[in-house]
Amino acid sequence: MSVLSPSVPALRKLAPARAPAIVLAVVAAGTTVSSALTDPSHGADSPLLLALLAVRTTTTLAALGTIGSIVVLLCLPGGPASPAAAPVTRSAAAWAGWWTLLLTATFAAEALDPATAVAHGGLGPDAGDLDTRLRWLVAGVVLAAATRILSRSVRGVVDAWILLAVAAAGLVPATVTGHAAGGGSFWLVVGVLLLHVLAVCVWAGALLGLVMHARGLWAAGVGVQAVSQFSRVALVCYVGVAASGVATVFTQSTLDELFESPAHLALLAAKVGILALLGLAGFAQRRAVLPHLATRGPVLLVLVAAGELVLMATALGLAVTLTHTA
Repeated sequence: MSVLSPSVPALRKLAPARAPAIVLAVVAAGTTVSSALTDPSHGADSPLLLALLAVRTTTTLAALGTIGSIVVLLCLPGGPASPAAAPVTRSAAAWAGWWTLLLTATFAAEALDPATAVAHGGLGPDAGDLDTRLRWLVAGVVLAAATRILSRSVRGVVDAWILLAVAAAGLVPATVTGHAAGGGSFWLVVGVLLLHVLAVCVWAGALLGLVMHARGLWAAGVGVQAVSQFSRVALVCYVGVAASGVATVFTQSTLDELFESPAHLALLAAKVGILALLGLAGFAQRRAVLPHLATRGPVLLVLVAAGELVLMATALGLAVTLTHTA
């Protein structure tokens, strides 16, 4: 009997198609509660605002999960042809399905309450024009739905790269309408932001995907190879996040403007601090964790990755705050 034969049942148990729904439900509940506690007027005066904030947060997570699953697929030895690929592909399809539904819900919420949508829609280059926002959301729904459909027919590495390109294009609507605006040309600002958001999604999303599928990947005998490949991808993403983050700051504001807003500067410093901690964690992981994965199994990976995911979630929360203060 092949050592790979037990992998499919194990993978199905660990990462069924319903796992993304559970993660999204927990995040939606957490977002709603934290938003209501932070500003009680949200729940009393505008329940739709709470719903809109929860939907936007979970939409971002669904996009991140979709892209991360595709990257995990590409990190597997043999790519989509790997014996461990089927559950990962199902996860990508599930994330993309939720991404499509949540973007549709966002469209409905913004159409129902345009004033709330624009007032709490970020400061992107097209954030203040509701008609433009809605057109971008329609484009996002189409691209997310295309990702869902295409994920069901991935057979090779080329298919997976095409799927990743379509999913990456689906990030453009949120980048254009939901991130901080800049003083430069429209596409320069959008391009820098898109690179930043894509690097974060690949990095954090793939790490989340590896944690979700860790047991199955080790059961299939490909866990160490997948994590080693991801480690190289994570290094590229780390450099990309840092470089695009610096570029983003200077396309959004001048140094004088930064120092005029102590709160904004403090949030920015916190993000830089978290990025530095993640860099140290990545260095330690390459030196102390990777050499022991073959003998220690997925438990070691999950323990280390959980701490990194907490730091990443904190950084994403700060990014949302910066979106509304830039």
